[in-house]
Amino acid sequence: MKKKNVYKNVDAYCNLDLRPDSKIIKSLMSQRALNREGKTADLVLSDVVGSAPSNITPHMRNWFNSNIERLRKPALDEVNNMLAKASPDSNVGGALLERKIDQITDNQVISKRKAQKQNQQQNTSQYSILEENKKSYEESRRMYDRRRMELRREPKMIGKLYWLMIAFVGLFELFINFAAFNGLEMTTQFTATGSVAIVAMLLALSSHYIGTFIKEFQFRFGDRSREGDRGVAYRQLAMSMIGLFIVLGAVWYARADYLNGKILEASMMGGKPPSYISTIGGSLIQNLGVWVVGIIIAYMWHDSDPEFPELRKSRDYHSKNYRKLEQELSSKLEKEYKRIDNEAKNQITDAKHFDTSISHEAYFLEARNQFDRLSSQDATVIGMLQQYQSEFVEISSENETVIQIIDDSNVSGKREITPSEFGSIQFSLKHV
Repeated sequence: MKKKNVYKNVDAYCNLDLRPDSKIIKSLMSQRALNREGKTADLVLSDVVGSAPSNITPHMRNWFNSNIERLRKPALDEVNNMLAKASPDSNVGGALLERKIDQITDNQVISKRKAQKQNQQQNTSQYSILEENKKSYEESRRMYDRRRMELRREPKMIGKLYWLMIAFVGLFELFINFAAFNGLEMTTQFTATGSVAIVAMLLALSSHYIGTFIKEFQFRFGDRSREGDRGVAYRQLAMSMIGLFIVLGAVWYARADYLNGKILEASMMGGKPPSYISTIGGSLIQNLGVWVVGIIIAYMWHDSDPEFPELRKSRDYHSKNYRKLEQELSSKLEKEYKRIDNEAKNQITDAKHFDTSISHEAYFLEARNQFDRLSSQDATVIGMLQQYQSEFVEISSENETVIQIIDDSNVSGKREITPSEFGSIQFSLKHV
């Protein structure tokens, strides 16, 4: 029997004209199809299960099924039938290893989806909450990403370190004024410590508010300010000034009392009393110096757009809620997933061992030679799909194309990806 009769299907596929100027390739690279898909608002890529390559666009899938699969599947069947003759045991025929692995992998995915569906039916209320959490997370993420793109930077986040530094500002203020407050006749050491602690806290908060006011001034009073923004700024300024005046008034009173005592002591004992300017004025200047340091710290650490850090916090909060519940629900599936994975792994191992056991047979060697021919044509097909992919990414990047990929780990079963992420996907042809 002639070779061309035995392998006519392999020959038909390998002789398929896939030159760039061929009719088949022109139908794939149709500018009309590129423009239509590149400007589609919502595009769902192909599933990982099935004969078509995974994660290709609808046009690519239709082209593959119409022009490639109609010749490629009979060619694979032909190779598979030849391998069936390679087994010495007539009851156990050989099979194309690549096809067997693809079939096992598809069954693995299908089994996991069934397990997930059953889990959803058993935990309906929790999955409903998960879906709401997902919507909240995606909305907060979109708002944050939009603001980040506008500002072209990350937000400045206020954390524990900032409040620790503000606390040090208050601590320095306490050290500066403790002696004066402790010297008041109406105070004990405990009441003096409490009074100076309150003064220190007021000055630290005053510097925090005035630093925030200065940093956010453009946001609160600029062209893009909204109703209520100025009210917030005025409240910050008022609280800062009230706190500062209380601190300066209390320091002035304590230092004046201290000065009066020194003047009385000098008049009775003789000697020169301390200067009014150096005693009271110097102390006020020291307090203002600490206040200015606090203002600088607040100015450096705060974001000029106060909403930006809040959007980040909102995104992180909703993300945490969503991921936590998702993890709780996923943990219920882990045991079943592990069983399915182990079963698939054992099946693939058995298939490889059997393939090795018949690898010396003449039918096996001939079938693998034909498969190599087929794989060479597959490489050309993949190259054409990648060329379409590249041009599609270029067009879709200029439009608001929403690309969705099948994702079984996601509660909705799909996940949005960017055109550039789609462009990084490597295609491969299946053998089922």
